[in-house]
Amino acid sequence: MRGLQSHGVAVETVPPGTRCAVNLSGVALEALSRGLVLTAPDAIAPTTAIDARVDWLAEAPPVEEPKPVALLAGTAERLARIAPIGDPVLAPGTSGFARLHLSEPMALLPGDRFVLRGFARTAIGATIGGGTVLDVAPPHRRRSDAELVRELAELALRDAETDVRVRARRAGLAGTTRAALARETGRVADEIAAAIAAAHESSAVETAGECVLDAGALARLESELLATLAAYHAAEPLRPGMPAGALRGALPENVPPEATQLALERLARAGEIALESEHIRLAKHQPTLDPAAQVACDRIAALLAEAALDAPSLRDLAAAVGLAEPAARDLLAHLEREGRIVRARPDLWFDARAVDALRQRVLGHFAQRDELDTPAYKALIGTSRRTAVPLMELLDAERLTVRRGEVRRLRAK
Repeated sequence: MRGLQSHGVAVETVPPGTRCAVNLSGVALEALSRGLVLTAPDAIAPTTAIDARVDWLAEAPPVEEPKPVALLAGTAERLARIAPIGDPVLAPGTSGFARLHLSEPMALLPGDRFVLRGFARTAIGATIGGGTVLDVAPPHRRRSDAELVRELAELALRDAETDVRVRARRAGLAGTTRAALARETGRVADEIAAAIAAAHESSAVETAGECVLDAGALARLESELLATLAAYHAAEPLRPGMPAGALRGALPENVPPEATQLALERLARAGEIALESEHIRLAKHQPTLDPAAQVACDRIAALLAEAALDAPSLRDLAAAVGLAEPAARDLLAHLEREGRIVRARPDLWFDARAVDALRQRVLGHFAQRDELDTPAYKALIGTSRRTAVPLMELLDAERLTVRRGEVRRLRAK
């Protein structure tokens, strides 16, 4: 938009109802037509359905089922079908809530006024009513839904905080955003921000970044997270917690990541859950072994202690204790958490005391020499390359040693 004039005078703004001329660039004349709306990008989302407060004239016929009408708002006109909400009939001379389905998208905002005209043969084009737009993004509910009627009564108040409360409550676990609230209410960003702050102050909504979440929906999300964790612990009592990705994946698809993170942080602050590096668990959960698992666990520990630095593979360990590899892996993870074994690679574990003894031998070597080459290192370990190389890499990862070409040095403190 290059310029704005009113009665031949250049102006920066014009109030509603004022005749003005707009200098537009990049728009062909033939692309313009009566009823178009000039707006900031994404400020208005054209709609094909609205909920409204309708005043039905005494001369108008009663409406029980969807009835065709012409809707006129501003300079635009659309064919529409009107049906009552709440009351079974929109009677002549009364007012009530109604839903209008439009034949084509129309740029409307809550608070916009409109006129309804009919198509009766005896009164072609006669005005039969009018009303005020309440909702440009109505929910998919039955017109007899009592909750829908209560929401429209709230929206009819045209109060900014109420607008936020109603729309956040409708959004449920999916939440809404500041941008969506602005589009759906027709309010400017500052007004939306103030309304959100007021609703938050009264504990009606919570915010996470751009996401605005109804407090009741957030409480349901927290309950669902706790129930999901409890079910996981019951099914997997040996595991320390549920992988964070699996927990998020167990939630409904429409839950935004910001809402999930907010719920998890609130539960953690309340002492309900523990957020760990790779897992999330109920605060009271501790991995437990049944008697048979305890026997198998002790057997694995004994085998690794006997093998020292020549540790068997996961397949051999599982076969030795009569378990499937996934079950053996769970027991190995349990032993690792207890500090009884050390993992060098994803599928290779060593007795913790044997690894500690190796550390002492390595430190003893560096007490006399500055470097440790690979042949000497393998001699210190005393095993084949299969386990020697992973052990060298383990001590590198622990920052005890550092590799420099073909030799290793003691890492500086």
